[in-house]
Amino acid sequence: MIRFHVLRNWVTKELNVKKRFQIICFWYVLSLMVESRKHSLDFAAQTSGKDKSQFSRLLKNHSDVAVLTLKDLSKREAKKWSKALKVLESLPWKVAVIIDQTGQGRSSLHSQNVQKLNHGQGYFVGHQWTNIVLLVAGLIIPLPPIPFYSRKYCKENNLVYKSEHVRVIEYLQALDLGEYIEDYHPEEVIALADSGYDDKRIQKAILDKGWHFVVALKKKRSVKSNAEQLKTKPSKGWSQIQAFFKAHRRLAWETARLFTNGAKKRRKEFRIRHTIGWLKSVGQVQLVCSERKNAPGGERKYLACSHLTISPRQILIAYSLRWRVELFHKSIKMHLGFEHVSAVSFDSVVAHVHWVYCAYILLQSQIPAVPATAQTLYERQQYVMSVLDHKEKASLLQRLTQINGPGNLKAELKRALAA
Repeated sequence: MIRFHVLRNWVTKELNVKKRFQIICFWYVLSLMVESRKHSLDFAAQTSGKDKSQFSRLLKNHSDVAVLTLKDLSKREAKKWSKALKVLESLPWKVAVIIDQTGQGRSSLHSQNVQKLNHGQGYFVGHQWTNIVLLVAGLIIPLPPIPFYSRKYCKENNLVYKSEHVRVIEYLQALDLGEYIEDYHPEEVIALADSGYDDKRIQKAILDKGWHFVVALKKKRSVKSNAEQLKTKPSKGWSQIQAFFKAHRRLAWETARLFTNGAKKRRKEFRIRHTIGWLKSVGQVQLVCSERKNAPGGERKYLACSHLTISPRQILIAYSLRWRVELFHKSIKMHLGFEHVSAVSFDSVVAHVHWVYCAYILLQSQIPAVPATAQTLYERQQYVMSVLDHKEKASLLQRLTQINGPGNLKAELKRALAA
């Protein structure tokens, strides 16, 4: 096991913040990197022995430090792993850009930018974040997320209100992937998104960067057939994709088998129909209709892929990679205290979220002397906690070896019990 000062120096070096922020940033990120029932400011103060107000000021007054630190850490981590880029799951791409949103629940409507939102499984009170993450060498590397601002918050802070899709388009247009991955070709990048981002403007922004995409389509998205591919009469104008596949029943069903990436390899069988057609206002794509085989009540999913030569099974494999971002959301909520913030100021919330993402990157990075058996996020948190505990024990032993050490420690315990 490494000593505490080795871990402290490594974390401080990775965060790379200004000297006056080093100590307080280190302790806040470290408090997120260890397992706790609640990653609150009280827990950070208890872990570090510092006053709670120091962490409160860090979050409220210096959110820009958290944003810049995450951006810098993401770039360095992506460059490190991109030196040995390999294809993703036998696909023609080496890097995946995954777009998805997550909700950050809050207990009160009185905090800034809190609103009632629908996140697919009913309404919740809180904040909405759109995450853009990179899948490189099998690792999820989160980029700075996109906060969703309510109309009220924009009015109070003199901001121009923009919809989530507009903000995603602007983000993609400004994203320079060369800052994260060296020596890559645009055609080696695949963008993945669910039907919540089925927007012709987003799809055009992806194609303008030279990337490919695999996206889930809404049932009412307009498509048109390619007569040469269907070997039948062309479509009479545009039709909704759900009606499109009903109208072209001559497309045969095929079976595709996929295997999960977990410790236990599980086989999933899908039946699919596919063809090459046109996606309205975007261009020629592969269209896929898929459903889980032998799954009663399973909903059909419609996919569009801008790569015209890969197999339908490869399209399903590519889309299945999107699930990695859901696992990322689960990890930061269960283990890193993503929702454990009680600040009124939204700047504090922004800082907290960015520090959480920094902690996630550090935990899956090459922590010095981490055991080979510590593969999961939770196991790595336990390792960091053991280093912290060892530091506390070493400090206690040092105090006991001092002159009259046992007597001083006994007196301190009496004062603590009497308080």
